[in-house]
Amino acid sequence: MTKLDINSIQKIFQKRAPNSHKGNHGHALIIAGSKSKIGAAIICAKACLRSGAGLVTLNIPKKKE
Repeated sequence: MTKLDINSIQKIFQKRAPNSHKGNHGHALIIAGSKSKIGAAIICAKACLRSGAGLVTLNIPKKKE
């Protein structure tokens, strides 16, 4: 087993260039939720953005009227 430390993480993840575009950092499509419960889908989308995806598209069902 390999020990995970800050140096090994910095080798994998590098800072983004200040002039980069969201299209350079990946696009995630999330299909989740149900008509009455979409909270978990929203939490998932926020986590995806925080983890580094450049663009996140969340597809949820229409709410019942």
